[in-house]
Amino acid sequence: MAIKLTDKIHTVAAGVDTVNKGSAQANAGREAYTLQDVSDLIGGGSADTNLGNSDLVQTGTGNRSYLLGTAGQSLSFVVPNGAAYPMLKLNVDNTVEFNGSIKFRVDTFTPADTRYLTLKAAGSLAGATSYKITLPGNIPTVNQQLSNLLNGELAWTDPASKVNLGTAPASATSAGEAGDVVWTADYIYVCTATDTWKRVAIATW
Repeated sequence: MAIKLTDKIHTVAAGVDTVNKGSAQANAGREAYTLQDVSDLIGGGSADTNLGNSDLVQTGTGNRSYLLGTAGQSLSFVVPNGAAYPMLKLNVDNTVEFNGSIKFRVDTFTPADTRYLTLKAAGSLAGATSYKITLPGNIPTVNQQLSNLLNGELAWTDPASKVNLGTAPASATSAGEAGDVVWTADYIYVCTATDTWKRVAIATW
């Protein structure tokens, strides 16, 4: 007979002999199932499966995985506040959906530490055409800035002005291009030729 959600599972201590000693009448209502049978019952079928609200506990030292093997499948995390959409949704097409804000805490996180970076879509986006932001694929050089090329594609570009508040050249022969200007609290540095810097002191008056 097939396993059903209403079936009961009885367990016994490890030392109990499980050789079938029941009567033929009692055995007629019994069936042995494997954990795979239980897994197939819980995770099988085309309907949505509710994994419940129990804690997800990592046991052992190995990695754990959840396979999304069918087009259109997803794994959702929902908060019990009546929200219409999942708080977090992992899709089989390698996309992740967040409903709300994403917070990145500092590396030196402690329970009392409230420092974090928040990413959030503006409320005015509602009803508008969705768009994506693509980050640059290269590492920026000194004083480059992040610019939008087209349709949310970002790139590191040189600023229109070559005057920057930044790190002072370490020496008069530090890397630089003619026309670069860097100012600090004490000096203004001017690159007069490739890798050639001069500076002038500044003071209050």
